[in-house]
Amino acid sequence: MRGIKGLQQQVQLSGLTPGQLTESFRQEIVGDTWQSVEDVKWRYDTKAGASILTVTGTWAPDWDDDGGERSMALPGGGFSPPERRVRAAQQDQQIPFYKEPSFTCHVTTVRVPASARTGAWTTRAGFDTRMFGINYYRAFDVRPESIRMVRASRVEQPEIDADAARKDNQRIAGFDNSMGWITYTPGAAKTAPPAKVKVPATDEVDWVADSNACLAPATKP
Repeated sequence: MRGIKGLQQQVQLSGLTPGQLTESFRQEIVGDTWQSVEDVKWRYDTKAGASILTVTGTWAPDWDDDGGERSMALPGGGFSPPERRVRAAQQDQQIPFYKEPSFTCHVTTVRVPASARTGAWTTRAGFDTRMFGINYYRAFDVRPESIRMVRASRVEQPEIDADAARKDNQRIAGFDNSMGWITYTPGAAKTAPPAKVKVPATDEVDWVADSNACLAPATKP
């Protein structure tokens, strides 16, 4: 976390000892999803202006049985549709709309058995779209040893004019709000088609120092 949220987390966590930090997370998150918390580390990177929290533990994957197929919605894989930009009738309808700059990124890696052929795995569609000045991006990459997903949103244009907002209001119905599903189908094709975008695994990038892997190709510097 960066900015105000990162500083708030610094105030919240900086006074805890390592043991207190780990125990507090065990009490807070272990339950239906997290099965155990083995270790929690926190640090504030002054140079990057980032509060960095690392939680290590076990998680119960929520696989669905779909009549022989197995499917799972990856955490952080979907978006809710953006809200309409409208103003009350008595207000000036030509005033631009403003969105505070923000950037969020979720990166997930699912390690799969070597015996599972890549063609047996399918994913929901990726997308790269801009609405109300915000770029919404999701990409999947299926490889022999893993399935990788990146899902990010970034405000590229904080202020948009009223005409652009009205046009995007009409596009909300077509917004892809599907969750990040992956599906395993036994007996499917041997190999999957090559991914349109190469997605790095969670341990292949220093995400604090380099956010480019979170960006859609068209928005990378």
